[in-house]
Amino acid sequence: MWSLDVKNLIALLFIILFMISCSATNKATLQSPNEPANSIELTQNRPVEKVVPVSEIDLSKIGRIAPKGRVQDKDYNQLKVIDDLIASGKESIPYLISKLDDKTKINDHVMDYWGEIHIGDVAFIILTDFFTTSDWQKTTIEGVGWNEFLGCTNPDIPAQNCFIDYVEKNGRKTIKSRWQKIWKENRDKIYWDEAERCFKVKAI
Repeated sequence: MWSLDVKNLIALLFIILFMISCSATNKATLQSPNEPANSIELTQNRPVEKVVPVSEIDLSKIGRIAPKGRVQDKDYNQLKVIDDLIASGKESIPYLISKLDDKTKINDHVMDYWGEIHIGDVAFIILTDFFTTSDWQKTTIEGVGWNEFLGCTNPDIPAQNCFIDYVEKNGRKTIKSRWQKIWKENRDKIYWDEAERCFKVKAI
């Protein structure tokens, strides 16, 4: 015959074990089968990044662009405007195209060795880089490289001068209409390649 104290002790142990079992079951229910043990806590503590609507991205806030590399190359540039554009996917392309004829002057320093710079200039720089491969040697759409697009055949002419000469001869609206045509022909095939960090065109 068990004494009263021993019986009470055994009953208490059963209650404690039952409560521990229920607690473990509740945690398992909240956690998906493939989820790491601490993933729920990590998810709760992780800051949520706000996605900026592409129409609200202000190209005049781009900041200084490094003289080396593409605007999207993290080794050279840490630009929030570029991050926001990439986060918008290929919808950033028609947005940038819409800005190509924008003559609004940017007062902040953007490009070294570049004098007066405008919203349309920045949009053109970004578009060119977004379609340039990671080795900086070729573009993913034929003819959109800086020199090819602007018809600049003299390597001794600075990039800014090539751009200014083209604008003076042909106007910004010509640049815009040419890019609109490129977008219309390729928009259904364009995708972002994260490994190359550039836009590419699917072969059909």
